[in-house]
Amino acid sequence: SWTSRSSAFFYSRLQRGDTALRGFNKLSGALNETPMAILQEQCGRRGLQVRFKVIEERKPTSMHAAHFVVDCAITGLWNERTKSGKPTKFEGTKVFQGIGKSTRDARYKAAETALNKMTLGMPGLQLARGEVPEAWLKWAHENLERGVPEAKILDTLVSKGFTPSLNAHLMHGLTLARRLRTALAEDTTLFAGEESGDVGDGLLSFLDRQLRLGFDGPVLLQVLEQFGFQVERNPNLVQRLRRHEVSAGGRWGLGPATEP
Repeated sequence: SWTSRSSAFFYSRLQRGDTALRGFNKLSGALNETPMAILQEQCGRRGLQVRFKVIEERKPTSMHAAHFVVDCAITGLWNERTKSGKPTKFEGTKVFQGIGKSTRDARYKAAETALNKMTLGMPGLQLARGEVPEAWLKWAHENLERGVPEAKILDTLVSKGFTPSLNAHLMHGLTLARRLRTALAEDTTLFAGEESGDVGDGLLSFLDRQLRLGFDGPVLLQVLEQFGFQVERNPNLVQRLRRHEVSAGGRWGLGPATEP
């Protein structure tokens, strides 16, 4: 039909960045950045349902203009922390209220209030899923060094609004730390010789297995250092791990990217 052809033509002009439609692009961008849109996006990412409802219309008086009261109800599984700092989960509905001169204005205020409350104790809500700031990555690794269980670290990150399962760097680090801890418990001589730059067969075998399974070499190097391995005395090993290389026979070299 003529309408569908016109719509398609209009859309193609937007996609091409037609300068005559620059104002429309700016307006649509602004609409997508309203508190309502941001709230819907953030809640959608975390499986939370959002519902707005006008609960009261206050008639105008000689002193005040008409006002509307809107409730923003958000339902789902909430990851929070108690007053003592312990991660906890709550499944149910939280209600945030907004007051404005129009229903749209009231919805805007209610969404704004909800976002402020949610992000206050959950900084991860302000970021894309899987994104974890450097400060929080450092916090996670420092706690690993202290012997804090991986599950507790992940629970804390989730309670702060992050989605650690989608951060490959972090998950590689946590998994490799657990594997190295197990390997060291089974073979206390794993790091034998590392002070003189001599990497033993047991450690080479362990590193090979992890690299062949697809774990990141630089992350593996970071984990080794966290466990006390003297990386500065093993420059050859450092360079190989940075290049994701596995050993070939008794020497280091490029190896096949397949599981053993």
